[in-house]
Amino acid sequence: MHDVGKIGIPDNILRKPGKLDDEEFKVMKTHPEKNCKIIDAVFKGFSLGTFGHVNIMRNIAEFHHEVIDGSGYPKGLKGDEIPIEVRVSAVADVFDALTSRRAYKCILD
Repeated sequence: MHDVGKIGIPDNILRKPGKLDDEEFKVMKTHPEKNCKIIDAVFKGFSLGTFGHVNIMRNIAEFHHEVIDGSGYPKGLKGDEIPIEVRVSAVADVFDALTSRRAYKCILD
């Protein structure tokens, strides 16, 4: 769910084989906001607005690109400003990145 908003990002950006330029990256950085809009619409559409962990899901979806030193996005949160569930999911994301084969990552065999 943390990247569901990428469905609102043009394919030419999502599938670009090289590094994104500044304008493309600016567009890519809009996906966390799109995540929240989609999550809110789904929960509202299925009358799940009282589901107990909606805020945890929204936090992960919105803030999963924040970085402990404040250099992340969308809000530049830093340290303890980043919700704990986001920090935990960041550890899981790094583990996945380090242990998975990805088309855009060079792996030496």
